[in-house]
Amino acid sequence: MEADALGQLDDLAILETIVDRLTDVVFVLGDDDLMHWRRRSSRLRVHLPDNAQVLGIPMLERVHPADLPSVLDTLEQMRLGNAPEATMRARIFDANDPSIIHDEDLRAFDARDVPGVGGIVVAVEIRDTRGAFPSEVHGDDFSIADVAPIGLAVLAAGDRIIYANTLFREHLGLEGRTAITVTSVQGLHEAIARARETSLASAVVSHRGRTLRVVGRRIADNGTTSIALSTTDITTEHDAMLALARSQETWRATFEHAPAGIALVDPTGCFLDLNRAWTAITGYTAEELVGRSFADITHPDDLEPDLAQVRDLLDRKQPSYRLLKRYLHRDGHVVTVDLWCSIVRDDAGEPVHFVAQILEH
Repeated sequence: MEADALGQLDDLAILETIVDRLTDVVFVLGDDDLMHWRRRSSRLRVHLPDNAQVLGIPMLERVHPADLPSVLDTLEQMRLGNAPEATMRARIFDANDPSIIHDEDLRAFDARDVPGVGGIVVAVEIRDTRGAFPSEVHGDDFSIADVAPIGLAVLAAGDRIIYANTLFREHLGLEGRTAITVTSVQGLHEAIARARETSLASAVVSHRGRTLRVVGRRIADNGTTSIALSTTDITTEHDAMLALARSQETWRATFEHAPAGIALVDPTGCFLDLNRAWTAITGYTAEELVGRSFADITHPDDLEPDLAQVRDLLDRKQPSYRLLKRYLHRDGHVVTVDLWCSIVRDDAGEPVHFVAQILEH
């Protein structure tokens, strides 16, 4: 749906009134099964995410697997034109908290041809909202914990694990019904101990080649105190951060020890950073030059030719340039250098900084 179409919906005050008076939530489902527009009733007592937080969320991914076939069939019949409206009953996972499930009555209307809507309008009445975890995790029936995108477990008194979903076992590298102990993962016991003391604690632990973010929360369950544990595999993100840190360390080592003088200069011409070779050639320390313009130490007769080349860089007339120019050494004498200069741009094509390299001529 286009932005102006969304604006038309927002302008329909009557629709806001209908939501407030007659139902709990109304949303528009596009052909891509994403929520393109949503309003919740101001009288709704159940806490739900703000409208903006759920726009673009795939609605079908939140439907209980047992209810998904009937929901898919209903939507397909509507899109084929066989049903201009339909009613459904489904259990829906909360958009923000996978431990909460909403039992909902849904009434859908085909409004794909309606200007300013262009989708299926779904009116929702929430019949019940309940915590599906940990109260449902002990049974053999479907549990939200079994389909949650994170590892989940419940610890009773004495740190005895009374439930662990499949993903939790996978994160810990356990097969089948292998017994789990909190001491089997380094750092896990400490996170649990902190959760018992402070009600909420998190830690990052390494286990069998995985990097896991572990969160422990103290909960009350039938008069006893238990700990709910969640695990999220952040190996990819962690490895990417390490790779970035290593590349930054490599760059810094190369930058500092390069035989050529290297400086980063912002688009206005002010020094951002410079290496040891640059300070050795010009006599200025990094602290003396950072924040100052390269024009301050350029020989007056060489400034305009240099600025002309810079303008061509900014105007995309050339990717880089090379120039023989003179700097004014801190001691007062003139230093002639061979200058190479290029420009770095962001994803939008805007200039970020120049990279200037100099060798004494």
